[in-house]
Amino acid sequence: MVGYISTFAQNGTTFKVENLSKPEKLLFIKSYEDIYKGLILSDLKIYPYEIKEKNINVPFNIIAKSEAPDSLVNYNYNSFFYGMYQAYANHRPFVLSPDMIWLLINQGFARHVNANQESMRDLFVDFSGKQSLIVKANKKLEDPTLSWEEIFSPIYQPDK
Repeated sequence: MVGYISTFAQNGTTFKVENLSKPEKLLFIKSYEDIYKGLILSDLKIYPYEIKEKNINVPFNIIAKSEAPDSLVNYNYNSFFYGMYQAYANHRPFVLSPDMIWLLINQGFARHVNANQESMRDLFVDFSGKQSLIVKANKKLEDPTLSWEEIFSPIYQPDK
């Protein structure tokens, strides 16, 4: 699994909507490794307590992930909306960036395509069934010098 979490702030314009006092409690944080594992378990419909209780071995297979701080606030899927709700409900500041909006648009589009695969199929591919996309690299996936940009850039070239 390759994961991406957007965590680094960008320059922007601040709109002061309300004077807020400093929150009394810190938000609950998790390591981003635990966040990825939690999302995978959610996709598999496995609760964390079931791993021990039912002796389930989950091969997480996380081979690459974006750089992120050692811990983050996380609201699982729909983090944007739950984060906005928590900020509003607890009178906390909320940072909004163009990248967040672009990510929401992309996620919404991906969900729409996923929910309407067959009716939209001819808009994306000109074959029936499934085909494999094979990307070859001269380095092992575990190699820390492996450049993911170099591996995936040929996929995005329109002439191939």
